[in-house]
Amino acid sequence: MLPRNILDKSEICTIFVNFMKQFFPNIKVFESVSSLPQLTAFYTSFMWVFGIIMVIVCFFVFLAGAKAIKNTIDNYSIVFGLLAFLFFFIAYDYFTGAIILSPRIPRHLSIELSIFYVIALYQFVFSVMSLLIPMSIYVLFLKIKNYFKKDK
Repeated sequence: MLPRNILDKSEICTIFVNFMKQFFPNIKVFESVSSLPQLTAFYTSFMWVFGIIMVIVCFFVFLAGAKAIKNTIDNYSIVFGLLAFLFFFIAYDYFTGAIILSPRIPRHLSIELSIFYVIALYQFVFSVMSLLIPMSIYVLFLKIKNYFKKDK
């Protein structure tokens, strides 16, 4: 288990968190509302690394199975497009930290570990969105290409 004051005890963790804060504004916001600020900042930073790795993995999975994906979701491309659009706004609110400032969320932060569930949930949404958006764009371009092919 990580100590509550992980940034005071580990200089490497402090450097890591400060580096991540330069790129991800939600780390500062989550840290400011949490009852475990140092642990929350470290966890959020770590989850961003995990999320970026998931984006890369999803991208390669998408490239490897692009044709199979096209055949599978061709009929559902509008649904996937709408989900990707919705996830984009959720991911943006997560990235900026606005999601945690929602009137519904802070009352749950009185339980010390609840912010970790919120961070894990929205990091998962971010990772799923990273697969849905390229899939939707790929299918959209294929549909446009096929549409113009039919006209010839």
